Amino acid sequence: MKPVFVPHADYQAFVLQQLRYYFGPGVVLIHKDWPLAVKLWQTVLSAITTFLQDAYSARGPLPRDPASLLRSYLLYLMTNPEIGLTEWINEMKRKKTKRGKKGEKAPTTTPGKVKRLVTWMMRHAAKKMDLPADPLFYFFQSQILSVSAHLDWLGDLDSLSAASDGTPIVTAAYPRSKPTCACRARGIAECSHLRNYSQPDCNSGWDSSREKYDNGYHLYMISAAESKHDLPLYPRLQPASRHDAVSLVMSTVDFKQRFTLGTVDKMLLDAAHDAEAIYLLLDQQNIEPFIDLNIRSKKNTATDHDIQISPTGIPICPKGHEMKPNGFDKSQNRQKWRCTPSCGCSDAKYGRTYHTHSSDNPRLFTKTVPTKERKWITSSNPVGTARR
Repeated sequence: MKPVFVPHADYQAFVLQQLRYYFGPGVVLIHKDWPLAVKLWQTVLSAITTFLQDAYSARGPLPRDPASLLRSYLLYLMTNPEIGLTEWINEMKRKKTKRGKKGEKAPTTTPGKVKRLVTWMMRHAAKKMDLPADPLFYFFQSQILSVSAHLDWLGDLDSLSAASDGTPIVTAAYPRSKPTCACRARGIAECSHLRNYSQPDCNSGWDSSREKYDNGYHLYMISAAESKHDLPLYPRLQPASRHDAVSLVMSTVDFKQRFTLGTVDKMLLDAAHDAEAIYLLLDQQNIEPFIDLNIRSKKNTATDHDIQISPTGIPICPKGHEMKPNGFDKSQNRQKWRCTPSCGCSDAKYGRTYHTHSSDNPRLFTKTVPTKERKWITSSNPVGTARR
């Protein structure tokens, strides 16, 4: 096909859009890049498309813009001519994507997604839906897990402690598909016909540990935290783009409906699962969550009294000191905190006291474990157990 004329103004708009996408609204070019940017910005090369019209056939796929090819070749000559054209083409074909920070989980696609999903799952938790992998799990539970339980390798079956985490499984470098039409043979480069995918349940996601994108699955594993052998209880393949928090919501409900060998009453999770909705879901399932706090703010939260709450859930007295845990009142389901008399924030002989209720904020005010101890508990064994 004949090439399509692209005005120079469209090229300039494309350059600005790409710079803002990768570097933000405040684009700053270093000194060595500035001359190259100015030369290509000011030099109008769009007319090359008109000059080369006769060199292209009227049939076949839509060609690349000749002006863009010429700009790429000039940039190659001005920057890295020693690497050769083949390597330069490989460099141009590499997809430049915005990368997340190391160790940072891929965010959910929309704010509040976990909360809405948990609300729906809590309404429909009693309805069991058949899954394609159910026969495989029933075999795994009856022939493998039951043997491990009989050998006492899973822990106390009446009070199991579980750990959950996800890990990427790469199946291919890129999504693989085949066309269902013959449009390309007829010269139509882009069509809207369906394609056959060899792995339709796979997609692309961010691998935070290796700092790269991959294509495949997200294996979310519920494991026995008290097992000396890190034994799995419920593995499930999720799409690679799915966040750990979403995978937990999907997996824990299915696991609760299918696991018949014992009762899980504790769940140990990392900071990627730190959402109030997850606490509510696990509490409905009679599972006590132990989740490492993901500190989102450095500001204290005000209360109805002169006490403030720190981002880690610790009360702060009027003089700015952290109060100390002073026992848990099971009769009223509340945590007692105390400030020493030497602080001077109260005239009481015993010192200032304050109570927090888990019902007010289950994320900050846990039932049994103080906030400061959560980091030690969640990093000592469970997450590594699930990953292994």
